[in-house]
Amino acid sequence: MKMTYKEYGALLAAGATAFSASGESAKAKDRPNVVIILADDLGYTDTGCYGAEKIQTPNIDRLAKEGMRFTDAHSPAAVCSPSRYGLLTGQYPFRNPAFAEEVLHPGAPLGIGLDQTTLGTLAKSQGYITGAIGKWHVGIGMPPVPDYNGEIKGSPADVGFDECLIDPCNLAGAILIENRHVVNADPSDPFHWEKIKNPREHLALRGGEKARNAKKPAVTGLFTDAAVSFIDRHRSTPFLLYFTPNNVHVAIKPGTPFIGKSGCGLYGDYVMELDWMVGRVLAALDRNGLADKTLVVFTSDNGGAYYKPENAKAHALGHLVNGNLLGQKTDLWEGGHRVPLIARWPGKVRTGTVSDAQISLVDVMATLADMWHVPLPAGAGPDSFSFLYALTGSTPPATRRETQVYQGFEEGRLAIRQGPWVLIPGQGSDGVTLKGGHGMMSFAELGFVNSDYTAAGKLKPGAPPGQLYDLSSDLSQTKNLYTQYPERVTELSALFEKIRREPASRP
Repeated sequence: MKMTYKEYGALLAAGATAFSASGESAKAKDRPNVVIILADDLGYTDTGCYGAEKIQTPNIDRLAKEGMRFTDAHSPAAVCSPSRYGLLTGQYPFRNPAFAEEVLHPGAPLGIGLDQTTLGTLAKSQGYITGAIGKWHVGIGMPPVPDYNGEIKGSPADVGFDECLIDPCNLAGAILIENRHVVNADPSDPFHWEKIKNPREHLALRGGEKARNAKKPAVTGLFTDAAVSFIDRHRSTPFLLYFTPNNVHVAIKPGTPFIGKSGCGLYGDYVMELDWMVGRVLAALDRNGLADKTLVVFTSDNGGAYYKPENAKAHALGHLVNGNLLGQKTDLWEGGHRVPLIARWPGKVRTGTVSDAQISLVDVMATLADMWHVPLPAGAGPDSFSFLYALTGSTPPATRRETQVYQGFEEGRLAIRQGPWVLIPGQGSDGVTLKGGHGMMSFAELGFVNSDYTAAGKLKPGAPPGQLYDLSSDLSQTKNLYTQYPERVTELSALFEKIRREPASRP
């Protein structure tokens, strides 16, 4: 049956595509639902509860008021594909060759192993119904390239998600996939792949023109309707929903109701649309009487970005997506990976609280296992540390996170953090900020300050070969202490090599 996306969205909202549940697991009956909302490129200070003054985000602010806001949360990478992989698997992305550098392009096959534990498979093992709705971007299909002309093997359904409605890769090709098939695919107009350079050589989807109408801003409402429908249909069965809006990744195209609503242009409007999506999900939980038995985690896949022209306009109007942090998306500097993270779990998480616990998105897996009082399977979540202690206010365990590794963009370089100390081997950020590539504002345009660079973003003569920062006294990373603390550099370098060499960083 052929249908428009509007018609398809109406069917989703009515529950017409519901899977029949295979039976409620007794062990899951009294366990909390889990909703993970992963925004795309949302900056550390893009919301009111994190300091934004020109953008109104009442729903996200409500989550913070009713839960806990973290000030030292990080993505494992400064760009989306590896970061999403880390969240889904509890493993640093540098350990998987598919995610060791850059981001996955549209023709990339599924980068998660079919036998690998994910948030989905872990939840299913505890009797949960699982759903993935929104941007996927960790590859899809089997090698060498996805085959969109029939049943897709290597979809979210193969790595733990009972239901999915996904954008495979930044709406490239303007298609959506429901479970194992491209929505509205027409066998008489098949898909094929073509090599192009944009700017690096990768694959572009050709053919299948009748299925290519998944475009912003319509897809925003479609994904939101699907998330609400998932909650409505599974209100009597414990569920895990992985909801991943495209907002606020470029292209910046908010829906008409949001245009002109913020104080900093279309970018601010787009953040407000994201807040509306969060509000729809919270309303669905309220309407179904599920708010008090649901853990909601809201975060972003990496730091915010200063793309031109919309994000640059917001900057000119006085909005700083990452506050006073150095850098932006793609960078090993703090602006590339320090992210907002809010958790609400009524009766368990203290309301209106702020935590400075150091956490990473890879820690969600161990935290859920801890919440369910089950051990992780052998080899699962090797870099994941539970932060349940921070959520519940209990005594910190001996194995809490004190160290973490971040991944850059241009060469997949790594940095290490232990306590307040950050070591970046080599000069620069492994991102685009110094030169201002990929349509993003440069170091000079952003007015950044760092002891290694001139105001124009040029490396100063005699700058150290590496970088060391003390975040406890210099969160903005203005002063490189590499030459002043050689013993700290040696210590962190040895720890860095140990983590790279061993298959896991969690004891």
